Amino acid sequence: MVSGRQTLAEIDQAVSEARGQVAAAEAQIETIRQQLLEGSKAHAKDFKDLARIRLDQLGSAEMIQHLDQAERQAKALLDRRQGALADLERQLATAETAAQAMESERAA
Repeated sequence: MVSGRQTLAEIDQAVSEARGQVAAAEAQIETIRQQLLEGSKAHAKDFKDLARIRLDQLGSAEMIQHLDQAERQAKALLDRRQGALADLERQLATAETAAQAMESERAA
């Protein structure tokens, strides 16, 4: 038969082992938390570096030249569109005048 002292010693030993396992698990959790924190910091730094590169590209002379060229092309297209619209309006006015003249001839 097992004595009460032996049972108590076994319980104390089991509790001590459990506390050791809890302490080991907490240490692992802390290590993993630190690794995640470092990973997050590295990720944030990568995004910051990417943003800096992007801003550098936007501010570069080459980018400004491309934007200026695109603006000139857009203006040229709008000017051509305006000219084509004016031509169509003249043709429409001529056609309306001719139609009115034909209507007058037919009515006479």
